[in-house]
Amino acid sequence: MSSWGNNDNSANAPYWAVNSAIAPNNPNRAAPTAANVALLYANTTADVYTVGETIGLFMVDQNEQDVQETLGTPPAHKGWNLKTTGSGGRAGRVTWETLVALSTVASDNSSDDTVLPDAIITITSQPATAQTVSFSSANTVTFAVAAAITSGATDAPLSYQWQVNANFNGSTWVNITPGTGVTTGQPGDVTKTGANTASLVLDPTANTANNYVFRCVVSNSDAGAIAYSANGRLLITA
Repeated sequence: MSSWGNNDNSANAPYWAVNSAIAPNNPNRAAPTAANVALLYANTTADVYTVGETIGLFMVDQNEQDVQETLGTPPAHKGWNLKTTGSGGRAGRVTWETLVALSTVASDNSSDDTVLPDAIITITSQPATAQTVSFSSANTVTFAVAAAITSGATDAPLSYQWQVNANFNGSTWVNITPGTGVTTGQPGDVTKTGANTASLVLDPTANTANNYVFRCVVSNSDAGAIAYSANGRLLITA
């Protein structure tokens, strides 16, 4: 059985990390116990283990690693990492030591966000709650979003994917395919433009999509961040 887990909490941290954090001849060297690893976990208090340094144990996921990369101080791997930050005459020196490299991190504890900020996407402008259009008039309606990602978190642009749900109160969402083709879960008698942009334009030629709802999934491949817009309802009249 492993001595660590892939959830971001002290109970999943490797107990022997306290031995890695403290030099053998340090009088504050601690035994590898649950209590001692809990003190090391997410520690941000200077000089606890070594004068002139702040040493803390952190679970780093992909999102956090990518943000640290844009800041110029990334850990080498996802997983359990020791972060050492210099103070006093060592101010500005940051080093990471990967103790356990993990391919999958199951959870993220927000308590370490001051040290390991996440890239967060915020929807700053939501789609209209409802849009009404006549299918017999060649009119169109537009559902639009505006979004932003945490400043400085990533250099990659935001990506947009509009989705449709045939049931206003349902939970089955289908990615929209541009054009008029029929795809499972979405109508083929609505011309759909801009399915992968911030603005989705709909031009219905029948009323079969009446009461369908639409939303936008905004993501960032570099930081692994994602956000969902509010729902917009399509009302079609003859």
